[in-house]
Amino acid sequence: MCQKGVSLLEVLLVVFIGGILLAATGELYQKFLQVHKRQEVLIQAERELAAVEQSFAQLVGILPGRGIAAYDETAGRDAFPKLPLFEIPSLKPFRLGVITPLKIAGNDGFVILYASRGAPRLELIADSEVYGKDGRGRATAVDSSDGYHEHDLVLLVGRGSVEEGLVARVVRLKSLAKVGAAAELIYDLCGTGSCGVDLPQLRNVTPTINFAAGSAVIKPKLSVVYAVRRADGLYVFRNEGGVLAYDLVHGVVVRGGKDSLIGKLDGMSIEYVTDTGIYSTPILPDEKWIDTVRAVRVKLSRKLFLDRAFSERIKVIEFPVVAKQLE
Repeated sequence: MCQKGVSLLEVLLVVFIGGILLAATGELYQKFLQVHKRQEVLIQAERELAAVEQSFAQLVGILPGRGIAAYDETAGRDAFPKLPLFEIPSLKPFRLGVITPLKIAGNDGFVILYASRGAPRLELIADSEVYGKDGRGRATAVDSSDGYHEHDLVLLVGRGSVEEGLVARVVRLKSLAKVGAAAELIYDLCGTGSCGVDLPQLRNVTPTINFAAGSAVIKPKLSVVYAVRRADGLYVFRNEGGVLAYDLVHGVVVRGGKDSLIGKLDGMSIEYVTDTGIYSTPILPDEKWIDTVRAVRVKLSRKLFLDRAFSERIKVIEFPVVAKQLE
């Protein structure tokens, strides 16, 4: 038998067609990789934005005003006490709100005062008494008086004058003794100056020093949410135990305490929805509206490099602020 060989032309044709198919396959694969990479970048950005959103939801939805209230039922469920002043050296003191907005390190931030879960609320079972610069009260714990110690800073929350309504006074425990089912408290009334090491920037503004039965004894905590701009982005932190100070270059800054990273972004702006309008974050709190904040509106942005160009993902979320007074 005679076998017919493969001509050079046929070989070249096969190579040519194979090259075309290989090139087409390679191009499709490259496009697949580009789409996959693009999706990965988008998914990562969405995850980062979602993580920050969740952290803000927990902070704003849970902490503001948590547990800060008296037991006096006549106060009304929506009533909230007038909180103490907050003092930053070199700046005018300002009164705290349920959530207190201000610029920190030049970026939008806020301060939250709330009750510690580690120390149960105590209720005065008799009117307090005053002896010179000290006060004395008898309280019954909701669960127990564990979590309170000598030298702790606490808030007394109850009714002041008719004009003041509900007030919160900063005091420093000097002694705490259990007497039967009650707890005997002796405390420094603190005047209008610093009340010691814990939360040293709180200052009393109320003249009220006598508190009636039904007033609450609360161990307060302070959280500061702030952002710092670095070369590779905007880092958002939550600080516990730090103090706010004034720097001539950066303005209000956070010093000390423990930072926990909320997330990394490219931009963040915070607005406050009140009874009278929507306000941007002020350099220092505006006492005309901080008591009427009903929601916090946060705009988050993340820049992405896609298809050889920059793109930006923006998320705007609004969180209602409800002071959880009695838990």
